[in-house]
Amino acid sequence: MKVADGALDNWTFLSQALPEGVEVLDYFHAVEHLSRALSAAYGESSREFHRIHKRLRHKLRDNDDGVEQVIRSLRHLAREHPRSKALRTELGYFRRTEHGYWSLLRGSPSGQGSSRPPARPSRRHA
Repeated sequence: MKVADGALDNWTFLSQALPEGVEVLDYFHAVEHLSRALSAAYGESSREFHRIHKRLRHKLRDNDDGVEQVIRSLRHLAREHPRSKALRTELGYFRRTEHGYWSLLRGSPSGQGSSRPPARPSRRHA
């Protein structure tokens, strides 16, 4: 299993250094990018930020189509805030990483105590 954040260099390195296998995107890094996007739109201390952040991070963690749901939400925000470079950057992050599956790590970065099933094989190398 290959676990990394969404940086393209990481995936390039992993695909060259390791045999084909399951690839998962680190949930915790994804939530950081979600925070940056929503902060650019609402400001980190706003109620709207906290309400939407909670809803979308739970979708990322719990729903098979959570990535797509986040992308749809961020596209909508990008249309509402067309001058926000930070929002466009973070939307780009989610679009680039849409090919992979989100790791379902909960409780600790090492994945100890995860109650979720293993990640599905990546479509990237199928």
